[in-house]
Amino acid sequence: MASKQQLGNPALMMATTIAAQKASQAQGPPPPPRERLVRLTPEQQTVIGWSLIAAGGLALGFVTYKVVQKINRDRLQDRAFEQVDQYGEAADVALDLVNGINPDTVFGWSTDEVLIRETIRHKVPHKKFWEAVKDAYDNLTDGGNLNEDLESDLSRNEWKEIKNILRTKPANAREAANPANVNDEQLDAWAERINAGANYVYWYGYRGTDNEAIYAVFEDIPLVGILPYLDRKYRSKYRKTLLAEIAYEMDQDEIRHIYQILTDKPDAKGKNLLEVLRQG
Repeated sequence: MASKQQLGNPALMMATTIAAQKASQAQGPPPPPRERLVRLTPEQQTVIGWSLIAAGGLALGFVTYKVVQKINRDRLQDRAFEQVDQYGEAADVALDLVNGINPDTVFGWSTDEVLIRETIRHKVPHKKFWEAVKDAYDNLTDGGNLNEDLESDLSRNEWKEIKNILRTKPANAREAANPANVNDEQLDAWAERINAGANYVYWYGYRGTDNEAIYAVFEDIPLVGILPYLDRKYRSKYRKTLLAEIAYEMDQDEIRHIYQILTDKPDAKGKNLLEVLRQG
């Protein structure tokens, strides 16, 4: 035990402190605390093991599926190219529809309704051409029926729209060359498409307006001179004028968009929708 003289001696106390610090440094820093190991039960180890196996199997299966899918796509393109001599442009249209019915999506299943609709709208000039498309599709898919596949993959409303689009097509190339000569079936199909767009039913019965579907009809009508006949057809089917339907369902900007579509027609001559319909 230190004596009272030692305790009162500052020099001795400092020397003692320094010696203690040197001894502490010589021992080095204290070791870090040991981490606790996570111990899994046999049941947990089994679950993790099977999960890793399943994840690896899914990854391998997905990669294999994508490889097979690409091989099939390449084969279809080659077959479509081989059919050009027999079916002409109908072979390319058939391939577009195959891709629309079975699109190359992440999971490999779905239907590209937009591709199907736009392909038929813009790449099928008349009904005789559509028959060639169906034949080319049958050849590409080893006996597939295009109409049946479309009906199976599309919703009821979507399939009805496709059928009405096909109804508006001229019978053949000769009729397609004379866009002013429309028949009652075409007028009826255009009227049904506009009415379906104005009374579009979404999920759970909610009704709204499919503006894009209505725009598409006015884009598909080749001449504004057809509109008075379409207006009469619309009134006979739905007891309201075409203009009244559009004005009720659309706002001013949407109506202006329709006017803009009409001004691009070859016989528009600066007339708007109201002026055209008054001619009828």
